[in-house]
Amino acid sequence: MKLFTIVLLSMASFLISASEYGDVVEMKLNDNCSLDKITSIKDEFNEVLESKGWDYRAEIWQPIERQDITTVYWIGRSPSFPDFAQEFTEYFEEATKGNTPEADLEASMAECRVNLSRSGFLIQ
Repeated sequence: MKLFTIVLLSMASFLISASEYGDVVEMKLNDNCSLDKITSIKDEFNEVLESKGWDYRAEIWQPIERQDITTVYWIGRSPSFPDFAQEFTEYFEEATKGNTPEADLEASMAECRVNLSRSGFLIQ
């Protein structure tokens, strides 16, 4: 039984690390924020991450067919969940130092939106 558990955990670990990871944040824009503004923040975010050699990339999705079209989605992708976890940790370590591009991005995002939910997905 112990061997079966080890094999199962190894397989699960492989599947998680071998699958692309999707980061989905549902958010509502503040009154002083537009779709163009959050898109500009996302573009700057992608540039900062790319300059650091990080793989995570984000898009903004705006629903046009849905019961509630007042929310927008931050859709991020990483090559794998472990890659996302490592870069997420490094990003927020930089953001909490203050006076960094990451800290400026977090301040801009806080002024622009309120996160309603966050979900993670393995993409096959």
